[in-house]
Amino acid sequence: MTKRKRKTEIQDAFDAIAGFRDLVDETFEKLTGKSIAAWLKEFQQRPRE
Repeated sequence: MTKRKRKTEIQDAFDAIAGFRDLVDETFEKLTGKSIAAWLKEFQQRPRE
């Protein structure tokens, strides 16, 4: 039988994922000058040739 994870363990995992997401977003913004969300919106609006 599998052991159920406690809420704190699950919350720790989500916190780690959120921290990684923030790190990636900050790094992308430093490299490009734009957030990932802004870049995706701009990329989405480009007309196709």
